[in-house]
Amino acid sequence: MKFAAAGFIVPFFFVYNPALLFSGEWSEIARAVLTGTIGVIALAAGLEGYFIRSATWLERALFLASAFLLIDPGLTTDAIGLVVLVVGLGLQKLRPRAASVAEGAPAG
Repeated sequence: MKFAAAGFIVPFFFVYNPALLFSGEWSEIARAVLTGTIGVIALAAGLEGYFIRSATWLERALFLASAFLLIDPGLTTDAIGLVVLVVGLGLQKLRPRAASVAEGAPAG
């Protein structure tokens, strides 16, 4: 179900944002395609629980929230969605990496 979630949700993008069907001004179409693509990536990260590294529940919630904000065709929601996505990515980058067995962590 997680792998197919984008296939179930993406058709609703077309209903809410006809620019994804290449209807409208070229700048509106470009913005819709860009934010839609980022939204699908954020949706996959939220559902799978992995972006740069394994995501915590907070990061997954941020990724899912940003995905749904990026789906909405408004400029304000796109900006908020990008900020929420950057916060989620920032949390992943700032969280210390766990040592692997190859780096000297005890096995078992």
